[in-house]
This record gives sequence, structure tokens and C-alpha cells, in this order.
Amino acid sequence: MTLACAYAHGCSEPTLYAARCARQIPDVTNRLRSKVDNYAIYSALFLSFSVPSALDPPERFSLDDELQLAHHLFFFALCVGVAAHLLSILLAMSFTNALNEAARDADVFRLFAKGQGFLATVKCEEAFRVGAAANVVAMLAALHLYIGDVAYAYFALVGVTALLVLVPTHNRLFRCSSIVDYWRKGRLAFKSGRVPHAYGL
Repeated sequence: MTLACAYAHGCSEPTLYAARCARQIPDVTNRLRSKVDNYAIYSALFLSFSVPSALDPPERFSLDDELQLAHHLFFFALCVGVAAHLLSILLAMSFTNALNEAARDADVFRLFAKGQGFLATVKCEEAFRVGAAANVVAMLAALHLYIGDVAYAYFALVGVTALLVLVPTHNRLFRCSSIVDYWRKGRLAFKSGRVPHAYGL
């Protein structure tokens, strides 16, 4: 904890600010540990059908010229999905293991400062999203073999509907509470020029 960091957060007493941060360490680390654990669990669930699908593809797949594109798209998307979900699991394990080996509060601070611990959780999250998107592409390629081009129309209709619900809900949740989307300068909460949380209270 440096003086510049403390003053940047609006606290005139750096030692008091450090004490307050130390008091919140267990809560913050537990939340982030739960975050990466959830992504690892759901990644494992995706892998439970991605790997069998790659080893035992649909019977309609063949090496015919008409199906070459769907054939390659299916296996490429599955490979991307498997790699991304494995990456998400490994990142979650690395974060949890490093956090378990941080013996002191100072080590936890160093984990998030020099070790970029929070960025590791974001990478875990992004890897899961990439894997999920790749699995959807593989599923779409397989559906194309059974019902033809109408599969793309069905997917567009269902996908757009889901996004219309997800995006506004996600944005509202994070813009009103997230330390990244709400607290940082230049974002919505700082248009008034005031820090949303008073450390002096």
C-alpha cells in the first residue's frame, strides 16, 4: 500500500485506509474465489459434452463436398471450445492455488497488485465465454446438417431475443454496483465529478 494509492482513493490517512482494506480482504477473496470456481464448474459441464461430441460426431457428417464446410466448422469450433474451457479451469485452479499459498495480508495485496490477480479472474471469465460461443457455433453447424439453412434463421431469432434480455439486464447490474463500471473515473457514476463512496465516513 503506497501513499499515492491511499490519497488517490480519497483517504487522508494511508494507514487507516490500509487497515480498512485489510479488514475486507477475506470478503473480497472469497467472492473472487467463488467467481472462478463457478466458471470452472460450468466449463467442466461444457467439456462433458464437447469431448464426446468431438470423438463421436453426428452420423450425417461425411467427407462429401457439400458438407466439407460444416464438417470443418463443427470440429474447429469444438476444438476452440474445449481449449477455452480447459483454459478457464486451469486459470481458476491457478488463482485458487496462489491465493491459498498467500500466507499474509501483504501477500494477498501483492497477489492483486504485482500478480494481477483480478485480471486473472477476468481472463477466466473471458475464456469461459469464448468456449461457450464456440460450442454454440459447433451446435449450429450440426443443426445445419439436419434442417438446412433454416437453422441459421432459428438461431438468429432465438439469439437476438436472448441478447435483448441479457444485455440491458447485465449493463444495469454492473453500472450501478461494479467497482470497474461504477467506481472508476470516466464512467457513468463520475459524470457529476464526485466519488461514489466516501472513505472518510
